[in-house]
Amino acid sequence: MNLRSRLSRSNGYRELGMFDESILELEEIEGDECWHPSVVEARYKTYRDAKQWELAITMAKVLANGMPGKFVWLKNQAYAMTECGETAGAL
Repeated sequence: MNLRSRLSRSNGYRELGMFDESILELEEIEGDECWHPSVVEARYKTYRDAKQWELAITMAKVLANGMPGKFVWLKNQAYAMTECGETAGAL
């Protein structure tokens, strides 16, 4: 199955609130594609919606470091840190 299909299926599971299935779908992605920005973003969104803030922080950090010109990932990282109670670190 190709990357686009896996991402679509993962997103569908996430929207249905089936977070474990969403992550399992992403776990099936092999090789270098498992760290493709779209895959990491899908992981972030799933962890965020599942309120697994520590994992969401990790995915946001990966994207913030990988795309330093994209402010949105610094913002998402700060949001997840705030939800985790790490307000000092978020600032």
